[in-house]
Amino acid sequence: MTSSNDITNNLQTNMQNSVQTNLPINVPSNMNPTSNHNLSTEINSDTWLQHNKLILLEVLKASGVQSVSVQYAGEGDEGAVDLISFTPSDALLLPQVVKVLAQHSTYDTQTRLWSEVYRPEAKPITDALEDFCFDCVVQARHGGFENNEGGGGTLNLDVVSGTCTLDHYINLVDQEYSHHEF
Repeated sequence: MTSSNDITNNLQTNMQNSVQTNLPINVPSNMNPTSNHNLSTEINSDTWLQHNKLILLEVLKASGVQSVSVQYAGEGDEGAVDLISFTPSDALLLPQVVKVLAQHSTYDTQTRLWSEVYRPEAKPITDALEDFCFDCVVQARHGGFENNEGGGGTLNLDVVSGTCTLDHYINLVDQEYSHHEF
């Protein structure tokens, strides 16, 4: 039986072996996250999210977790994760750190353009889940949910089926208008 530490060490070793000079990793959607990766200068938010999803699912599965729920909310320019729940709750022999791809923005002063660079980064598992949740929120075009009246939702990772769903809501201030002439 493989322990969660063995899985995490294997993931970290494979990612360290596959990345040179901080070039992004191009990950096909059907790729095993622990296999050796092809280097590429092109990656998009879909392949980046897919890669991190596969890493998180594998680590969670090896830890005996069947599902994870990440609840978030915000308003008035403040937003945060409120709760991360694991099922079953007694299967929490999670690794302390997991290595995922982190998105970094860089600015080229000569071309005056921003670009996204993806680098492997070791993070506590709860931070990796929180970042993954907010990355999914932005990918679903709900970025800025924390502004004004705000919003929130729940990211659900079904470890058994390998699926990830996002249920999102926004808070609205509604006005009813009427016009009367006397």
